[in-house]
Amino acid sequence: MFTLKNYLQSVLELLENESSSELQKEIITNWLKTLKRHHRESEMPKLLQLLNEEIERRKEKISILVANNSDKDHLKESLTLAEDSVDWEINPQEIGGAKIIWQNHLYNNTIRSQFNRLDRKLSEKL
Repeated sequence: MFTLKNYLQSVLELLENESSSELQKEIITNWLKTLKRHHRESEMPKLLQLLNEEIERRKEKISILVANNSDKDHLKESLTLAEDSVDWEINPQEIGGAKIIWQNHLYNNTIRSQFNRLDRKLSEKL
């Protein structure tokens, strides 16, 4: 069984990976339907509180996801940031590049996101 925090993290991850506002709206709509289907509407105030906490946390921190420690070290050399202002995440499933979240803005330049954008563009042309 998922906790509210799990629900929130899953939808945020989906939203971060999708740049189209129409698809983001669809993700949120389907997510809310899932909450309703699981009879969790009464937990909406708590969910909103968790969402607000996450927004505040993101205002204070920069989150950087990279594929490996080598990419992390390379970025650390290039950036002039206080170490305690950065949340680093290593995800070996990423091929390369970086995903940076700062003040609720997503800069996704991972190889995976580039492939996904290319795939969508090719699908639209077919």
